[in-house]
Amino acid sequence: MQFKSLAPKDTFLRCALLFWAFGAFLMLATDKGAVVLWINDNHSTFGDFFFKYFTHVGDGLALALIGILLYFKKFYPALFFTLSGILAGLLAQLLKRSVFKGWPRPVAYFEHIDLNLVEGVKINHFETFPSGHTAAGFAMAFSLFLIFNKTKYTGILFFIVALLIGASRIYLAQHFFIDTYFGSLLGVLGVFLAQFITKKIIQKKPNSKAYFNPSIVLHTK
Repeated sequence: MQFKSLAPKDTFLRCALLFWAFGAFLMLATDKGAVVLWINDNHSTFGDFFFKYFTHVGDGLALALIGILLYFKKFYPALFFTLSGILAGLLAQLLKRSVFKGWPRPVAYFEHIDLNLVEGVKINHFETFPSGHTAAGFAMAFSLFLIFNKTKYTGILFFIVALLIGASRIYLAQHFFIDTYFGSLLGVLGVFLAQFITKKIIQKKPNSKAYFNPSIVLHTK
């Protein structure tokens, strides 16, 4: 019984590494709010509608619903997926409500600028760093990629979903780019922590019949 290798050769991680490299350059080359202001100046009717609803993919409700659906497939995939999202979300919430408590979000940071806000979206003003939605989104997307890893395009698809969740937070003026950048790091970290915990649980129950099937994260030899 073993986990598949999670080396950077995996498609999702290759995409993430490219994003982190580009993101690091972007943060060094621009001011903190530059990305927010650029995106805010390029709102569209479609973008307002799409991101208003797509951002909820990173909510706890989405995590719960997908976890329940996975449970009907196998117990351990559901456990692995749910732990990934919960751990990533908890790490983000712990940081934003303790170490970085009170850090202003775009609306408070640009209080003298009339930002384009999407109607019907509740705007938060503080506890901006890091982005909890992005952390949960990356954790869910990465763990689903590991569970349903069929082709090299699967990782690209799941990465795009995660990236759009992060982009939605900037588009809706809820977070800065740096918030989503570190949120993505926490999301991937949450998956590795969940992988470690799930593996330890399975090792303590060697006679369990609820293992992952050969096409997903755990497989028998």
